[in-house]
Amino acid sequence: MRDPRNARLAQVIIHHSTRLQPGEAILIEAFDLQDGLVHDLVEEACRAGGVPLVQLRTNPVIRQVLVSGSEAQIRLQAEVELFQMKQVQAYVGLRASDNVSELGDVPAGQLKLYAQLLQQPVHLDWRVNHTKWVVLRYPTAAMAQLANMSTEQFEEFFYRVCTLDYGRMAEAIVPIAERMRRTKQVRRTGPGTEMRFRIQGM
Repeated sequence: MRDPRNARLAQVIIHHSTRLQPGEAILIEAFDLQDGLVHDLVEEACRAGGVPLVQLRTNPVIRQVLVSGSEAQIRLQAEVELFQMKQVQAYVGLRASDNVSELGDVPAGQLKLYAQLLQQPVHLDWRVNHTKWVVLRYPTAAMAQLANMSTEQFEEFFYRVCTLDYGRMAEAIVPIAERMRRTKQVRRTGPGTEMRFRIQGM
Protein backbone atom coordinates (compact mmCIF):
# COMPACT_ATOMS: atom_id res chain seq x y z
CA MET A 1 0.00 0.00 0.00
CA ARG A 2 1.38 3.38 -0.98
CA ASP A 3 1.83 6.09 1.65
CA PRO A 4 -0.41 9.08 0.79
CA ARG A 5 2.24 11.40 2.24
CA ASN A 6 4.47 10.48 -0.71
CA ALA A 7 1.84 11.71 -3.17
CA ARG A 8 1.83 15.10 -1.42
CA LEU A 9 5.64 15.17 -1.38
CA ALA A 10 5.71 14.35 -5.11
CA GLN A 11 3.43 17.33 -5.76
CA VAL A 12 5.79 19.63 -3.86
CA ILE A 13 8.83 18.30 -5.71
CA ILE A 14 7.29 18.48 -9.19
CA HIS A 15 5.39 21.76 -8.88
CA HIS A 16 7.53 23.74 -6.42
CA SER A 17 11.06 22.34 -6.20
CA THR A 18 11.59 21.68 -9.92
CA ARG A 19 8.63 23.63 -11.39
CA LEU A 20 8.42 21.01 -14.12
CA GLN A 21 6.85 22.34 -17.32
CA PRO A 22 5.02 20.39 -20.06
CA GLY A 23 7.50 18.70 -22.37
CA GLU A 24 10.42 18.93 -19.95
CA ALA A 25 12.34 15.76 -19.11
CA ILE A 26 13.09 14.97 -15.49
CA LEU A 27 15.61 12.40 -14.26
CA ILE A 28 14.51 10.67 -11.06
CA GLU A 29 17.60 9.00 -9.60
CA ALA A 30 16.76 6.83 -6.60
CA PHE A 31 19.38 5.20 -4.37
CA ASP A 32 18.11 2.15 -2.45
CA LEU A 33 14.50 3.12 -3.17
CA GLN A 34 12.39 1.59 -5.91
CA ASP A 35 8.78 2.09 -4.97
CA GLY A 36 6.60 4.51 -3.01
CA LEU A 37 7.87 7.99 -3.73
CA VAL A 38 9.40 6.93 -7.06
CA HIS A 39 5.98 5.78 -8.31
CA ASP A 40 4.33 9.00 -7.11
CA LEU A 41 6.99 11.17 -8.76
CA VAL A 42 6.53 9.39 -12.10
CA GLU A 43 2.75 9.85 -11.89
CA GLU A 44 2.97 13.50 -10.88
CA ALA A 45 5.57 14.30 -13.55
CA CYS A 46 3.29 12.76 -16.20
CA ARG A 47 0.28 14.70 -14.87
CA ALA A 48 2.35 17.87 -15.25
CA GLY A 49 3.09 16.96 -18.87
CA GLY A 50 6.70 16.09 -18.14
CA VAL A 51 8.80 13.19 -19.37
CA PRO A 52 10.12 11.18 -16.40
CA LEU A 53 13.26 9.08 -16.73
CA VAL A 54 14.07 6.77 -13.82
CA GLN A 55 17.46 5.49 -12.72
CA LEU A 56 17.42 3.00 -9.83
CA ARG A 57 20.71 2.55 -7.98
CA THR A 58 21.83 0.66 -4.89
CA ASN A 59 24.77 1.55 -2.71
CA PRO A 60 25.90 -2.09 -2.29
CA VAL A 61 26.23 -2.34 -6.10
CA ILE A 62 27.98 1.05 -6.30
CA ARG A 63 30.35 -0.20 -3.59
CA GLN A 64 31.13 -3.34 -5.57
CA VAL A 65 31.74 -1.38 -8.76
CA LEU A 66 34.13 0.96 -6.96
CA VAL A 67 35.97 -1.86 -5.17
CA SER A 68 36.33 -3.98 -8.32
CA GLY A 69 36.36 -1.32 -11.04
CA SER A 70 39.07 0.63 -12.79
CA GLU A 71 39.67 4.24 -13.73
CA ALA A 72 38.60 3.41 -17.30
CA GLN A 73 35.29 2.03 -16.01
CA ILE A 74 34.61 5.17 -13.93
CA ARG A 75 35.46 7.40 -16.91
CA LEU A 76 33.09 5.49 -19.19
CA GLN A 77 30.30 5.55 -16.62
CA ALA A 78 30.82 9.30 -16.20
CA GLU A 79 30.46 9.82 -19.97
CA VAL A 80 27.22 7.83 -20.04
CA GLU A 81 25.78 9.65 -17.02
CA LEU A 82 26.81 13.07 -18.31
CA PHE A 83 25.12 12.36 -21.65
CA GLN A 84 21.95 11.33 -19.80
CA MET A 85 22.05 14.41 -17.57
CA LYS A 86 22.37 16.68 -20.59
CA GLN A 87 19.08 15.31 -21.96
CA VAL A 88 16.96 16.50 -19.01
CA GLN A 89 15.81 19.86 -17.72
CA ALA A 90 15.13 18.73 -14.15
CA TYR A 91 16.60 16.27 -11.66
CA VAL A 92 15.39 14.62 -8.46
CA GLY A 93 17.88 12.68 -6.33
CA LEU A 94 16.46 10.37 -3.64
CA ARG A 95 18.68 8.66 -1.08
CA ALA A 96 17.20 5.95 1.13
CA SER A 97 20.20 4.02 2.37
CA ASP A 98 19.73 1.37 5.03
CA ASN A 99 23.43 1.67 5.89
CA VAL A 100 24.93 5.15 5.74
CA SER A 101 28.39 3.57 5.91
CA GLU A 102 27.92 1.26 2.90
CA LEU A 103 30.87 2.83 1.07
CA GLY A 104 33.00 2.94 4.23
CA ASP A 105 35.46 0.26 3.12
CA VAL A 106 35.94 1.48 -0.45
CA PRO A 107 39.62 2.40 -0.89
CA ALA A 108 40.17 6.15 -0.58
CA GLY A 109 41.82 6.29 -4.00
CA GLN A 110 38.74 4.82 -5.67
CA LEU A 111 36.41 7.22 -3.87
CA LYS A 112 38.62 10.12 -4.96
CA LEU A 113 38.52 8.96 -8.59
CA TYR A 114 34.73 8.58 -8.39
CA ALA A 115 34.40 12.11 -7.00
CA GLN A 116 36.77 13.68 -9.53
CA LEU A 117 35.80 11.77 -12.66
CA LEU A 118 32.05 11.29 -12.16
CA GLN A 119 30.50 13.36 -9.40
CA GLN A 120 32.33 16.58 -10.29
CA PRO A 121 31.53 16.74 -14.03
CA VAL A 122 28.09 15.12 -13.92
CA HIS A 123 26.61 16.63 -10.78
CA LEU A 124 28.62 19.63 -9.63
CA ASP A 125 29.55 21.05 -13.03
CA TRP A 126 26.53 20.13 -15.14
CA ARG A 127 23.50 19.19 -13.04
CA VAL A 128 23.87 21.99 -10.49
CA ASN A 129 24.40 24.65 -13.14
CA HIS A 130 22.12 23.49 -15.95
CA THR A 131 19.06 21.78 -14.46
CA LYS A 132 16.31 22.54 -12.00
CA TRP A 133 17.15 20.09 -9.25
CA VAL A 134 16.36 18.85 -5.78
CA VAL A 135 18.12 16.19 -3.71
CA LEU A 136 16.62 14.71 -0.58
CA ARG A 137 17.06 11.82 1.76
CA TYR A 138 14.13 9.47 2.21
CA PRO A 139 13.21 8.56 5.79
CA THR A 140 14.65 5.17 6.71
CA ALA A 141 15.50 3.49 10.00
CA ALA A 142 19.16 4.40 9.41
CA MET A 143 18.27 8.10 9.07
CA ALA A 144 16.07 7.95 12.16
CA GLN A 145 18.97 6.42 14.06
CA LEU A 146 21.28 9.27 13.00
CA ALA A 147 18.66 11.73 14.28
CA ASN A 148 18.34 9.76 17.55
CA MET A 149 14.62 9.24 16.88
CA SER A 150 12.29 6.31 16.43
CA THR A 151 11.51 5.55 12.79
CA GLU A 152 7.88 6.63 13.22
CA GLN A 153 8.87 9.88 14.93
CA PHE A 154 11.43 10.67 12.23
CA GLU A 155 8.97 9.92 9.41
CA GLU A 156 6.43 12.28 10.97
CA PHE A 157 9.07 15.01 11.26
CA PHE A 158 10.29 14.43 7.69
CA TYR A 159 6.86 14.63 6.03
CA ARG A 160 5.75 17.56 8.15
CA VAL A 161 8.78 19.57 7.01
CA CYS A 162 9.01 18.40 3.39
CA THR A 163 5.33 18.79 2.52
CA LEU A 164 4.87 22.35 3.73
CA ASP A 165 3.18 24.79 1.38
CA TYR A 166 6.42 26.44 0.29
CA GLY A 167 4.69 28.62 -2.29
CA ARG A 168 2.53 30.17 0.43
CA MET A 169 5.60 30.51 2.66
CA ALA A 170 7.45 32.36 -0.11
CA GLU A 171 4.61 34.88 -0.35
CA ALA A 172 4.47 35.30 3.43
CA ILE A 173 8.16 36.20 3.76
CA VAL A 174 8.10 39.00 1.14
CA PRO A 175 7.44 41.79 3.72
CA ILE A 176 10.24 40.69 6.08
CA ALA A 177 12.59 40.14 3.15
CA GLU A 178 11.96 43.70 1.95
CA ARG A 179 12.53 45.04 5.45
CA MET A 180 15.78 43.08 5.79
CA ARG A 181 17.05 44.49 2.47
CA ARG A 182 16.66 48.01 3.93
CA THR A 183 18.21 47.07 7.28
CA LYS A 184 21.84 47.75 8.14
CA GLN A 185 22.04 46.31 11.65
CA VAL A 186 19.97 43.86 13.71
CA ARG A 187 19.66 43.85 17.49
CA ARG A 188 18.20 40.79 19.24
CA THR A 189 17.37 40.89 22.93
CA GLY A 190 15.93 38.46 25.42
CA PRO A 191 16.44 37.26 28.98
CA GLY A 192 20.24 37.22 29.42
CA THR A 193 20.78 37.89 25.71
CA GLU A 194 21.69 40.92 23.64
CA MET A 195 23.17 40.51 20.18
CA ARG A 196 23.99 42.99 17.46
CA PHE A 197 25.13 42.13 13.96
CA ARG A 198 25.27 43.73 10.53
CA ILE A 199 23.24 42.32 7.64
CA GLN A 200 23.73 45.09 5.12
CA GLY A 201 24.64 43.66 1.74
CA MET A 202 23.95 40.07 2.74
